[in-house]
Amino acid sequence: MPAALNTQAPMNLFSTWEVECSSSTCVPRLCSLTLTKLLIYKKLEKELSTVVVTIKMQGSKNTLRSDEILLPPSGQMKTDLALTFSLQYPHFLKKEGNN
Repeated sequence: MPAALNTQAPMNLFSTWEVECSSSTCVPRLCSLTLTKLLIYKKLEKELSTVVVTIKMQGSKNTLRSDEILLPPSGQMKTDLALTFSLQYPHFLKKEGNN
């Protein structure tokens, strides 16, 4: 496997749901995911020259996508990343409260 490539440019991607929080049982929450390394051990499809990291929260229409990450000709890759995905979503409290 080739040596680590240069660190990718830091990317901070953020998405919010339109949260109707007029109800006292709804509070906005934030889910953050940080990726620091990308490892590809075997060659992907021949015509594939880039990859995009994509995340989507279940039940959401929003999808966050990174910039394209260039693959080396060998298709194998080990590189450091600085990707942070943050998704805001509504959380509804239960009648008994959240324990």
